[in-house]
Amino acid sequence: MKMKLKQKFGILACAMILAAVPAGCGSANSGGAATPAPKVQTEAAAQTETPSQAPAQTPAAMPTLTWFMPGNPESDIDSVNAAASAISAAKIGANIQMNIIDWGSYHDQIQMKMASSANFDLCFIGFAYPYQEAVDIGGLLEIGSMLPKDAPDLLKEIPDYCIKAVTTDKGVFAIPNVQILAFGGGYYLRGDLAQKYGVNPAAIKTLADIEPYLEQIKTGEPDLVPAERLNADNFRDDKGYHYFSVNGSAVYISDKDNKVYTYYQIPGAEESAKVSFDLYTKGFYRSDIATNIYSGGGDDYYKAGRYALIATTFKPGVESEIKTDTGYDYTYLFNQTPLMGHTSPIETCNAVSRTTKYPDLAVQMINLINTDKDFYNTVCFGIKDKHYTFVDANHISIIPNSGYTPNASWKMGYQFNAFLLQGQGDDTWEKTKQLNDNSVKSPILGIFFNTDDIRTELTQIDKVQKEYLDAYVNTGVKDPAEYWEQYKADMQQAGIDKVLQAYQQQIDAFLGKK
Repeated sequence: MKMKLKQKFGILACAMILAAVPAGCGSANSGGAATPAPKVQTEAAAQTETPSQAPAQTPAAMPTLTWFMPGNPESDIDSVNAAASAISAAKIGANIQMNIIDWGSYHDQIQMKMASSANFDLCFIGFAYPYQEAVDIGGLLEIGSMLPKDAPDLLKEIPDYCIKAVTTDKGVFAIPNVQILAFGGGYYLRGDLAQKYGVNPAAIKTLADIEPYLEQIKTGEPDLVPAERLNADNFRDDKGYHYFSVNGSAVYISDKDNKVYTYYQIPGAEESAKVSFDLYTKGFYRSDIATNIYSGGGDDYYKAGRYALIATTFKPGVESEIKTDTGYDYTYLFNQTPLMGHTSPIETCNAVSRTTKYPDLAVQMINLINTDKDFYNTVCFGIKDKHYTFVDANHISIIPNSGYTPNASWKMGYQFNAFLLQGQGDDTWEKTKQLNDNSVKSPILGIFFNTDDIRTELTQIDKVQKEYLDAYVNTGVKDPAEYWEQYKADMQQAGIDKVLQAYQQQIDAFLGKK
């Protein structure tokens, strides 16, 4: 996927990535009873022997499924919705309406829709709104029992470990967007600046190695920001710890002894916070980073190529994505051993709302998103010769300022069906699959935590993490000497010990069954 997704904790993303009561529906397959599907859906289903057969209805008479996702505004999204609907109408008898919610507002808006039982059909679930949180509040429809009938092609495409990752004791409530699932972190350096200042990417092994370059940028390129952000953790190829997150509360597991930790308990965490503060005080970050942290949706500085150095995860072909976003060639600086964390497959998913009036069609739409290349590439890239052009048989070029340039195929569905961007190798998707297969796997890949007894503590911990990690560690704007001990005390008061104990018991039980 295109990382950078906005991680709940920036330091967490840099260090380790760069280092879920359901209600039923009217479907006979859903295992429950809720609002029955309207007559129009029943008629469409009766006229459609399989999801791929063309319906007898006209598109205007068909149901329209609403699909919410995080992102930046796209002024020409209506034309893309129309083009995608022409395909979905012919294939499953339903139209699609994508609705984009600003990255910063997505969590709260989707949470509000679920809490108020607002009617909608599909939504993006993952890092922007955690899977387990959505399941815990009863916002999603259980779709696992519907997949054999309504999404048979999807089951052939999605790896078993992805389905396992979303399987809870209550069922399956989302489908992972298969893409890069094993992350090795590092930095990307603007190529023209690397050449200008004589930087050898292969020689960058530690934070100290890159600081002289940042000083040169600060002095010689006053209109640029030396670094989007960086931290000493980004230069550790240490997979001894990796994080998992429930309700936004970060906890870590050691691969060595499978013991769980909270962030401040990890050796070197406080020192890392000191490094972040040092970098900020040296002027290597934008001065307003406290309110402008690059989120992966692409802030104005990123889009304009004003960051000389950006932190992101490595994946085959990512350089072309960055160039499409920024207009500049960026060079990869440093590689970490790829890790597939236990949350990796559930960080980017699509799910069906519990309130949908069209459960069967909604699952069929997810099947279409993940298996039909024409539909998928339309929602990803828009309309040929309006939003993108083909540069050869296998590659496209995004048309700038066309009104639809999300450049986020990882957000939509099965990315290995995506067009290749100009500059990406023909073997990009094959290499990505190999990277996933050969990555270091989390020892708890496939676990799904029961948080019924610690929800209050998780909510309190989430508030503390936002106050300290989000506001200070991630930005470097405050000396940890002024807040570190209070941070630990507040975490204790919020109930971190109870949370760690609950997680440890479940991890031990999970590993004991393997």
